[in-house]
Amino acid sequence: MTSIEAVMSTALLTVRDTELVSAAAAKMEAAGIRHLPVTDAKNHVVGIISNRDTAAAGRRTKKRVGEVMSREVKVVRPTDAAEKAVELMVENKIGSVPVVDDEETLVGIVTETDFLQVAWQALKRGNRAP
Repeated sequence: MTSIEAVMSTALLTVRDTELVSAAAAKMEAAGIRHLPVTDAKNHVVGIISNRDTAAAGRRTKKRVGEVMSREVKVVRPTDAAEKAVELMVENKIGSVPVVDDEETLVGIVTETDFLQVAWQALKRGNRAP
């Protein structure tokens, strides 16, 4: 069993729900990512914002992240099986799942890209000559 911990990203960027949507969009663009967890002062996940959310809101909007973020966030634990995150992503048509510890503190994120990397590595191993 491959755990979430083995595939998740831990170099995290986050935003607060009070930040401007344009600031969230700029963070995502600068980092080359499509999702940002929205956290509170205790680093608990309160939402998630995607590049689709920021595009729909518009680049010049004065809206805050809290006005456009998704609040119904699916999360996983580092010790969960990786397929749990895949299942959540496929069934809910989402591109990422935040990873939280037992205190509900954000510790990572797992994305479609992380799973594409896993698939790519598996395909490369499977195509090796004996």
